[in-house]
Amino acid sequence: MSERCWLAIGAAVYLSMARPAIARAQSTANAMARAQSTAQALANVDSLAAVYSAALAAEAEAATASARKLPGDTIRVGALLILTDARLRDITRRAAANAWGVLDKMFGSTARVLASERFVIRLEVPAPKNTMIPPPWVVAPATLPQQIELTHLSGGGISNVYRTPASNESLLADALSRRAAELIVPTLDTALVAWLGDASSAWTLAHMDREDVYRSLALSPSPAALDCLGGAITACRAVLALDDISDVVGTWYVSPESRRRIVQTMQSRIRLGPASLRFDACVSGRAASVCDSILRSLPREAIAPPLPSSARADFMYFAIGRGGAESFPRLNASSGSMSRRFATAAGMPTDSVVSSWRSQVIAAAPPPITMPTRTAWMALAWAILLGVVATRSSRWR
Repeated sequence: MSERCWLAIGAAVYLSMARPAIARAQSTANAMARAQSTAQALANVDSLAAVYSAALAAEAEAATASARKLPGDTIRVGALLILTDARLRDITRRAAANAWGVLDKMFGSTARVLASERFVIRLEVPAPKNTMIPPPWVVAPATLPQQIELTHLSGGGISNVYRTPASNESLLADALSRRAAELIVPTLDTALVAWLGDASSAWTLAHMDREDVYRSLALSPSPAALDCLGGAITACRAVLALDDISDVVGTWYVSPESRRRIVQTMQSRIRLGPASLRFDACVSGRAASVCDSILRSLPREAIAPPLPSSARADFMYFAIGRGGAESFPRLNASSGSMSRRFATAAGMPTDSVVSSWRSQVIAAAPPPITMPTRTAWMALAWAILLGVVATRSSRWR
C-alpha cells in the first residue's frame, strides 16, 4: 500500500477519534454562550425593573406632595374652619352652613371644641397611575370620576379621606357634620357615651326612624318593651336604662321565654364561651333553669339590652329637642342617673319626657295591612278547594 493511502487511513482514524471531543468542546462553548446571554438578559431585566420602580416611587412622591399641599382659601362658619379651593368656595360655604346648623342644634356650645380643628375640602387628588397600591393618604379607591375629598388635619397630618360627588352639597354637609361629631365625642362625659353604646361611635345626627323604634319595641324579647308600648312608663324607663338597675336579667327578661330568646340572639358570643355546652339545652330543650344560669354567669355589660342603642339615641334627641337651646351641654355636664340628667336637660320631669316620646313612637307605628274583602274570600275558597283535593287524592308512592 502506498504512503498516501496510509496517511489517508491515519487521518480518518484520527478524525473518528477526535470528533466526540470536538463535539463536546462545541457543546461547552454553546452552553457558555447561552449562560452569558441569560445572565445578560437577567441583568437587563433587573435594570429595567429598577428604572420602573424609581419612576413609580417618583410619581407616588409627587402625588403625595400634591395631597399634602393645602388649599389657599379659608372659610369659617361657626366653629368650623375649612381650607378649600377657590372653585369649591361656594359649595363649601353652603355645606358648612348646613353642617354647623346641625351641630349647633345638637351639641350647642359643646360644639365649640371644633374651633381648634381644621378641615380640608378639595377636589379629589388623583392616585398615581400604573400601581395597584394607593398611597397612604388614600383610604379607598374613588368610585366616581369627579369627587370632593373631605379630610381633617390631625396631629400627624391628614386623617382619613371622606369622598362625596362634586355636585352633591347635602352629602358633603352630612360628611362634614359626621366627621365633626366624631371629633366632639371624645370630649364628652364618659357615662353619657357609655349609655349611648354603639350609637356614640357614629353619631349619625339623624335619629333612628320612629317607625323602626316602634318595631324594636314590638319585636324585643323583653316583656318590659311590650309593657312600654302598652303605656307603662316605668317599663319604658327600664328598657331605656334611665335608672340604675341592679338586676338587668330580672328587670329586662322576666319570663322564661324571654330569657330563652335573648340567649338565642347572643349565640355567637355564648357558643364561644364556657356556656357553649348549655346553649342547646336552653334554646332547643327550653330548660328555663339553664337559660337563667347562662345569663347569670355573664357580666352585666354582656347582656344584650332590650332596645338597640340607636333607639336610646332617638330618645336623647327627643329630650334635647324638648329642652331647647343648650339642652345638650346641660345633659353632658350633669351627673347622677340618666333619668335625672335627662330631666335636667329637658327642663321637665323624666316621666313627662318618656311619656311624650312614647306617644311619638306610637304615632309612628306602621299602618296595619288590610286585605280587600274579595281577596280574603278568594283566599279562603282556594284554601278549602286545596284541602278537599288533598283529602280525596290517593297516597303518593
